[in-house]
Amino acid sequence: MAWYEDIIVGALGPGVNAPTIIALNVVIGLAVLSLLSLLTHSIFYNPVLTPHVIVLLLLAFGLWASINWLVSNLGLTDAEEQHKQVFGQAAEEQPTADEPEPAEDSVADDQTPDDSKKDN
Repeated sequence: MAWYEDIIVGALGPGVNAPTIIALNVVIGLAVLSLLSLLTHSIFYNPVLTPHVIVLLLLAFGLWASINWLVSNLGLTDAEEQHKQVFGQAAEEQPTADEPEPAEDSVADDQTPDDSKKDN
């Protein structure tokens, strides 16, 4: 499975897998960086906004810390296990185009076709 599929399955399935928490940390980190740039801009050009931006920064850091704390206490789940729970079967179990599905014979393994006619 590709990393973006792991993120989508991590959002849909129970638990959190590693690619999902990494993507979440990147997104929250970018939000914190944008708030820091807004803070530097507000300090020099509009000091009235500075307390509000500081509060938003504290909320963003609190969100980031609480999500990482929760994940560290609960632990990460395997992406393949989540895929199996969401879609019903694991990716390895799905037949590919290279591997044909085994044909089901109506004759038992220990009987030849002629033997099955004799039993009737």
